[in-house]
Amino acid sequence: MFFVKTNFNFFKKIISLVFVFFLMAVVPLISFLSIFILKKQLNYNYLSKNHKDKKEYCCEENEIIEEATIDKENICSIYDKKTNKIIKVDKSTFLQSILAAEMPANYEKEALKALVVAINSYYHYKLKELKNSNKGKNFTVNDGSTLYYMSEGEKRNRWGTNYEKYRDKFKNAVEEVNNEILLDKEKNPILAMFHATSSGTTNSAADVLGRNIPYLERIDSQGDMFAPNYIRTIEIDKKFFKNKLEKYLKIKLKENEIKQIKTSSAENKFVKYVQIGKNKIEGKKFQILFAIPSPNYEILQETNKIIIKIYGNGHGVGLSQNGANYLAKQKMNYEKILQYYYPNTTLVRNSGKR
Repeated sequence: MFFVKTNFNFFKKIISLVFVFFLMAVVPLISFLSIFILKKQLNYNYLSKNHKDKKEYCCEENEIIEEATIDKENICSIYDKKTNKIIKVDKSTFLQSILAAEMPANYEKEALKALVVAINSYYHYKLKELKNSNKGKNFTVNDGSTLYYMSEGEKRNRWGTNYEKYRDKFKNAVEEVNNEILLDKEKNPILAMFHATSSGTTNSAADVLGRNIPYLERIDSQGDMFAPNYIRTIEIDKKFFKNKLEKYLKIKLKENEIKQIKTSSAENKFVKYVQIGKNKIEGKKFQILFAIPSPNYEILQETNKIIIKIYGNGHGVGLSQNGANYLAKQKMNYEKILQYYYPNTTLVRNSGKR
């Protein structure tokens, strides 16, 4: 009986020791794992909130990445006003997406390449402008006044069954010139403005911006006259026209004043101002008031309506896309097209002169 009791006490002590050692080994491990998991969860929540607030996306639509993984030299940070997102894409994708939004896919390859260089030059000009003005680092697109950007989904919708064909065409055009930009005489990237169609002669920077820029002068662009919708008309009811002018000018107009409309225009139909009786309106303001798609127009009259005859499409400064396509069809390469529309500039690749 004594032996049994002694043996039982011995085993009880052994079990107690094992249990103590178990607690000493397992409890710290559980604590460590709990802290580790909690830490990861807190870090994840912080990153998720951080990216959600910044709305930063890269490469594929809605693919969130951390800024630390971005190659700053080859990534463009752009603010898309249409979607209210900051998008980070590689330079080639950026140029392809701008090109797709700005130029028809059936245009000549040399015309596409010319526009790629213009876009790249404009992009670098604006980046320098942003840096000097301390207005942030993101290049804005789709805001109605700068460049338009098209996502892959939008390209598929626009091109349909030709998506792969046009995607490859634009990719090839970009890859051949994506490191090339135009510099002015001070070796700065140029303000490479471009537009859809001129009036047959491009407008100068002095016309549209009110300041002289040596490489943005009026250039003959007769190829635009063969473009579809080179000339269009808007018909406006005379009563509506009169009421809108009265509201804008905050005065009452007489019938004979409406009949005496005159425009002060350049040879290329660029309207400096519109004279209505004793009242003068800047051509640009009149253009905005009546949603005229070009600053080059004429105002004609019939019995009960005003007819606005419009020449070209867009602001008319710099490279004309239709004009460039016309020149490309005449076997002019992209370098000569750029020299033609942007005189007094130098085409460079990286830091080397072409």
